[in-house]
Amino acid sequence: MPELPEVETMVAYLRERAIDGKILRIRMYRNPGCRYEGVHQLPGQTLHTVCRRGKYMVFHCSDGLLVCHNAMSGYWDIKGDEWCFDYVEGARVAKDSDVRFEIDVQCPEIEKTLRFHDARLFGNARWYPVRGIEQIPALAKLGPEAIETVNTDLSIDKAKRHWNILDAAMLFRRKVEIKHAMMEQEAVAGFGNIYAAEALFLAGIDPFRKTETLNTDEWQRLFEAGQRVLLDALARKLNYDGLFVYRRKDCTVCEGFIQKKDLRARSTYFCPNCQK
Repeated sequence: MPELPEVETMVAYLRERAIDGKILRIRMYRNPGCRYEGVHQLPGQTLHTVCRRGKYMVFHCSDGLLVCHNAMSGYWDIKGDEWCFDYVEGARVAKDSDVRFEIDVQCPEIEKTLRFHDARLFGNARWYPVRGIEQIPALAKLGPEAIETVNTDLSIDKAKRHWNILDAAMLFRRKVEIKHAMMEQEAVAGFGNIYAAEALFLAGIDPFRKTETLNTDEWQRLFEAGQRVLLDALARKLNYDGLFVYRRKDCTVCEGFIQKKDLRARSTYFCPNCQK
């Protein structure tokens, strides 16, 4: 968390309000180790646009790229705006004490301050003096996009803009649990704990099954379910009331009990009646 729909929402929010402006100054409030490496080099750059690659945010500037990963609790807002990023655990209130750095941008109409919040200090941002995202190791190794969206970075290779059923069968043909495989960003970029669980529920597949046991029909169901849960999440705009299984107690289909078990240190929700 945040996963593809949450990152897409953040990118859209910033693109609508603070692009095509000159970066005037940076204010750092807490920099644990090298989590925000090179951010101090941003003043003087022009911020052209913001895009998404998998679960990363990419700020395209005149002489390079600022790449941010929000990790567990990171998110962006604009100072003075009432908008706040809500998590599945419940609505959050933006706190000044959670701001790790600010970027002042002279936009066409008014100066705006972009703020990176990160209460748990798991996120990171790094400046790269390059133009192409494939020159950045963390982005180059990502698999195809789980879904291509308006804010997907179109500078990526065409083959990686969208996954399909053949990608799924090829990339996941390993002796690992299917839910774990779905969350490996080198396989398909964008799924995390929430939407992997949701897709597997819709596909009727036990998250603990090994990938090598899935047949062609199951791969097709999983691919279609993955598309649906991500697109539905984008349409809901951070409203989590429509989740099928994640953090639920009762199954929305059979009305049985939802089970919660750890899978490789991640809480995994599933219905033992509906998922085989």
